[in-house]
Amino acid sequence: MQQSSHHSARKLPLPVRIALEQLLGRALNDDEAISVRAYQPHEAPTIEEQAAIAEELRHYFAGIDERAMGIPDSKQPEILDEPFEASGPVISQFGEDHARFNSGHSIPRDTQRDRIAAGDD
Repeated sequence: MQQSSHHSARKLPLPVRIALEQLLGRALNDDEAISVRAYQPHEAPTIEEQAAIAEELRHYFAGIDERAMGIPDSKQPEILDEPFEASGPVISQFGEDHARFNSGHSIPRDTQRDRIAAGDD
């Protein structure tokens, strides 16, 4: 069962285009594309579920803070940037390559954080 579709505004039948323009509250340009997606919405978590999730997150981040103890503050930004730099090129919202490349490797097993924590840096 198809859940989404992509259409050129230029190729839309007039009644469909008019209906979409009414939904959007503006006219479509011929060079625009329209994406339609159907999905089953889910209920928002209850207050109790939200509180439980928040507590899990607090516990998770407390563990990260504990592991970061002993790493100099001056090294922490470098460590936080490393996974992004190792993941390859960064593409901006305009689709331009901002040339943040690595050597083709995935995130190395011995990360900068691990090297610093071990006193190897």
